[in-house]
Amino acid sequence: LVALREALRERRCRSVYSRLCIVMVLVLAGTLTVLIALHPPAPDAKRASQRVRITTGYTFRQYDSFAPGGLPMPQRSDEYDGIEDQREFIIDTEKDSVHVFAIGDWGAILPDHKTAGCTERWDDCRAQYLVSDLMRERAKWASPEYVLNVGDNFYYGGLPVDCDVLPSAAWVTAVGDFSAGWLHMYGPLATIPWISVLGNHDYGGWRGDQGWPQQIGYSFVNHNWIMPARYYTRKVQHKGFFIEYFMLDSNAFDAMPAEKNNSHNICNKYHNSENATCASNGAWESVYDCQDWFWNTYQEQKIWLEKKVKDSYARWKIVVTHFPCGYDGSFYKNLYFKYGLDLLVTGHRHQQELWHVETKSPYLQEFMGKNDLLPCPCFVTGGGGGIASENFFDADYGLDMQTFGFMDMHIAKDWLTVTLVGNGSKVFGNFSIVPHEIRPWPVPNPSTTTTTSSTVTTTSSTLTTTTSSTSTTNTTTATTTSSWFPPMPTLPPMPTLAPMPAMPQPMVFTLPPPPVWYPPEPLWDTTDERPAWDAPSGSSEVNEMEFKK
Repeated sequence: LVALREALRERRCRSVYSRLCIVMVLVLAGTLTVLIALHPPAPDAKRASQRVRITTGYTFRQYDSFAPGGLPMPQRSDEYDGIEDQREFIIDTEKDSVHVFAIGDWGAILPDHKTAGCTERWDDCRAQYLVSDLMRERAKWASPEYVLNVGDNFYYGGLPVDCDVLPSAAWVTAVGDFSAGWLHMYGPLATIPWISVLGNHDYGGWRGDQGWPQQIGYSFVNHNWIMPARYYTRKVQHKGFFIEYFMLDSNAFDAMPAEKNNSHNICNKYHNSENATCASNGAWESVYDCQDWFWNTYQEQKIWLEKKVKDSYARWKIVVTHFPCGYDGSFYKNLYFKYGLDLLVTGHRHQQELWHVETKSPYLQEFMGKNDLLPCPCFVTGGGGGIASENFFDADYGLDMQTFGFMDMHIAKDWLTVTLVGNGSKVFGNFSIVPHEIRPWPVPNPSTTTTTSSTVTTTSSTLTTTTSSTSTTNTTTATTTSSWFPPMPTLPPMPTLAPMPAMPQPMVFTLPPPPVWYPPEPLWDTTDERPAWDAPSGSSEVNEMEFKK
């Protein structure tokens, strides 16, 4: 219509060309009207228009279902739960050691990437840009092979799509947000694989009916976005060893009864849409069975994970999940001792934390003492800049703790070092571990062990033994705490061995007697007088030289 107005103003549409010009303009206007009717704009027109401008020129490697290891687009989000992702990874297999970055809670609010919940007092409203710049700067020399992503990819409430929409809708509903929030922000780093899990804000934050199935669907759109299911495994081959990553959905910890009006309750009835359901994707049918679905599937995942870690022959066994160190700590500690779990990678708490037995941070020491996880090493990388940092008033930020940043994992066959990279590309702590195959047995913490009576040995809280006689009753109570050592298995009795046969008698050899030694005959008659040293030459006496001989 604008073109028609300008043409009429300049009097270009004259006699012969006027009808043709008008027809062409009307056809164009009609085509645009039909396209808009078929694909209505997003509710937020400003966000949609800016998203289009941002994504112009950004391309990505398209997922190929027919390539080796490829799979077709899932019909619903749970179709590939528990699979091993086998798509091709283009990495350098000639390096003796590799760098792997880890980040979480990074997806700031679109379109301007403003940090969710930020205030000017904290001066972190551009935190995602800050962390992205840190990663790009370190990547110039570290050259990471891939990135571990622990979730919360879109704040506040995930992709603005109904969770009942199938994953294949990602081609229409997710490409724009991923291009703006991921490809645009991380640039070259988004051209390497991101092995990812969902966070609670990907479900919706304080609701659970947002477009999390489309994040799974986008894994079959962009080859480098690795999330074929809510939980899955991924093996990565390096020079002389391979790593197996176990990707777990732990968001059941934010699934509460529907009646509970909580800002972190995915299943509450106050913030989910009326008649909300994700049943078309194999998930909950209403907010009233939402909690049960989350916790039932989480228990299924734990059984699956225990078997997978037990059966794995990987040099390094690493679990990646959203909820942070301390949640379900005894479960991961059991995997560490029994099946060789090497490292736990987490997020959710909006800061960076290194959990290891040698940390000097009093805050972390106290925090770790309240959770039954150690000595299993763990870190929290929830300071990706998508949301304001925790900034706990009693925390000692500095060594092993930072408000924003990411983790750089430097991995070789016989060692792994985790480095906390924070503001100004500075290092704010690190720790190193060895793989389970050569791991030394940990030394128990003296502060958590107690000497018990020789007649009472137990791992429960209290045991009472009572001895009675005709006149008195004596009661003995012994209390012990859990040891870091797993219980020793009961060994079967040793088999009875047959008696050893008698050793043969040694042979005795009789040696002949040694020969009798006699002194040699003297050179002269010892009864004669010794010759004179001054005898004249030619005399019958022995001269000096002959005497010396």
